[in-house]
Amino acid sequence: RQLGLGDQLDPVLATIWPEYAVELDRALVTRDDHLTTMPVAMMDAFRTMDPTVAIEATRTEARLREAVRDVNLRYQEMAVALLGEAGVDDEAVGRYATGFREAAYRRIYGPSFAQRSFAAAAALEDVTPEVKALIGEMDLAYAAEVAGLNQLLELETVSSEAASITSRIERFAARMQGGGGDVPSPDERLEELFEQRQQVDDAFRRQLESLLTPDQIALLPETREARAARRRAEAEQRRAEFISRFDRDGDGQLSDEERREAGREMFRGRGQRGGGDDT
Repeated sequence: RQLGLGDQLDPVLATIWPEYAVELDRALVTRDDHLTTMPVAMMDAFRTMDPTVAIEATRTEARLREAVRDVNLRYQEMAVALLGEAGVDDEAVGRYATGFREAAYRRIYGPSFAQRSFAAAAALEDVTPEVKALIGEMDLAYAAEVAGLNQLLELETVSSEAASITSRIERFAARMQGGGGDVPSPDERLEELFEQRQQVDDAFRRQLESLLTPDQIALLPETREARAARRRAEAEQRRAEFISRFDRDGDGQLSDEERREAGREMFRGRGQRGGGDDT
């Protein structure tokens, strides 16, 4: 319905909605019932210094979260198959399947940095028709190049979801038992793939900027480098303001006494925010 396909798809999808609603509700209730027991498991782990119960509860949580996800994915596949059998045109089925993936995996299929840059550039009023045509071609080329990466990202996300949940409690358990918590993160491969896609985004962004003027480029989404530079400048500005506030002798640095005064001021500020003596 959000895609404007309700009238075309509703009659077909309505045949599986009741069954889907029952299965999804069962999976959600089972998951949520288990989640209510998690605080007790965690408290027992702290009280006994034995994380065994918490680890097992977290593994169960991961399995139940996967069960909810799998209900959605299974019925999505059934829906696409039913729409095809009902003779719904391929364009509508494709839009429906794409819309589902975008809603389910927003980080993967939502507008990327490059796509947001293309959209912003195409919306500029002073861009010539020729440049707009090149932007459109570049947008299509980008989509084709990252399609395989996006599929890998989706597969890796699905395969690592449960391990990502359980690895957190395993790191906690390792620290509790005196280890360093050096449990391998299952998210490393996923982040590597996202970084690969970001590099593709950066390359297409550079190509896009080659078509635009500096004033037009300034209206595009901020690059990683520009954002990092801005944040460094903001941090440096805050530091300079802090120093100037307590730099009584004006030498650009804080002496030991000036640091102590700054510490006392910050302590008084925290006390006031905390609600005073009655807190």
